[in-house]
Amino acid sequence: MAASALLTARENPGLYPGSLGRDLLYEISLKTRSAGPWLSNLPQACRLIQALTQGQLLEQFEIMDFLIWSEGFFLRVKLKSMPALSDFLSFLKQKTAPPDASREGEVFAWEDELQWIRLITPENLAESTRDFLANAEKLRSQLKDRPAGSSSLFFFYRNRAAAR
Repeated sequence: MAASALLTARENPGLYPGSLGRDLLYEISLKTRSAGPWLSNLPQACRLIQALTQGQLLEQFEIMDFLIWSEGFFLRVKLKSMPALSDFLSFLKQKTAPPDASREGEVFAWEDELQWIRLITPENLAESTRDFLANAEKLRSQLKDRPAGSSSLFFFYRNRAAAR
């Protein structure tokens, strides 16, 4: 068994006073492995969106907003019935692996480490929203400036009801 498989981390919701634990928002960014931007393939991007939608419909988590581009995604999420962020990430990685992921020479995987993670308390929500929208615009601009013929995907979703 690989050493990385032995390392786990779990949040303890009891550490947060009162109901604060369920009011916390996570900002996370996960990148695809550098072997290939498999997420630029539209069916794979749809698989990610389906996984996010499924978890939200099952009330496992609540999506605030997210960005998907060819090399990864940036997401703001509140956990509901999922006890820990590690459970959310495991769910997402499992649901986004295509049935034919074992095809030789192709890599349909995420980086093991998050590119970005930040815990947002209710009093920092406005700042987080402002930063998220600024990052979305910056990424959109960068993708627009890519050379013609390069694979790029940009999908932005914002749950206005959850942001209130």
